[in-house]
Amino acid sequence: MLRSEQAVAEQIDSELTIRAVGYDPNPWDVGAIAAILPDLCETPGIDWTKQLASWSREEMLSFLTAAFALIRKGMIARDLSGSTITRKCRSAGTPG
Repeated sequence: MLRSEQAVAEQIDSELTIRAVGYDPNPWDVGAIAAILPDLCETPGIDWTKQLASWSREEMLSFLTAAFALIRKGMIARDLSGSTITRKCRSAGTPG
């Protein structure tokens, strides 16, 4: 039985179950990271025209520090939101 099915059968909170299943990468982390990408693109001092392999140590540190700060902010917002998944799954054959 899938963990989500088991959670529903046992009336366990589905949000907590999804977070605890141990996927790597964790879908909750991927979502938080995806949410910060537009802000990361606007980070001053990052030359997006340069290839990653040509970045200096200082440029890489600047990028990773900015990314880490934004990711941490996104994860805090995610964890404090208290929201649950509200979008329903589409049925087979349902357009949209």
